[in-house]
Amino acid sequence: MSNPYAPPKEGAARPDLRPDASRTPRAPGDGPGAPGPQGPTGPRPPAPPREPPDPDQVRRATRQLLHFWLLVLGAVVTIGLPLPWKAGALVLVGAALVVGGRALVTTWRARLPGLMLPMIVAGLAFTGLIGAALLGMISMWPLVQEREDCLRGALTVSAQAECESAFMEELSDRGLDVDRTLRSRP
Repeated sequence: MSNPYAPPKEGAARPDLRPDASRTPRAPGDGPGAPGPQGPTGPRPPAPPREPPDPDQVRRATRQLLHFWLLVLGAVVTIGLPLPWKAGALVLVGAALVVGGRALVTTWRARLPGLMLPMIVAGLAFTGLIGAALLGMISMWPLVQEREDCLRGALTVSAQAECESAFMEELSDRGLDVDRTLRSRP
């Protein structure tokens, strides 16, 4: 009995290949019994080659994408500022949504390959989430302002914890039971 793991002898044909079989690798689905490139009326013609995108459209889409991400970055930075300035982030988010939508349309029409289109879609979703958070924060302007003022004057960890507990208590008085919602999450 020969060793199946031993290298083949010089000049010996491999038992798994026919002598007339080609040595080119086959695609998955190629081979005997595979469907092949047949349509309902016979062989399909090869797909026409893709035309390269117009350089002006690529430049326009890239510039719009750059402006979109700069607006998103500005909104993220502005969220960290004290409350009167946080309202400015909402303006930046609105502008980012408009510019991102225009960049999405430009990229779609130019049929640009690569990850540009998914990157714009993900950025628009992220920007929408930022906008929703900002709308929630601005809708509770007096509570958030009071919390920020309290935290600005809190010098110790216990004073900061007291500010947070007062804020949570105000939220629960208004019918928003944040503690229960956070505890119910896995």
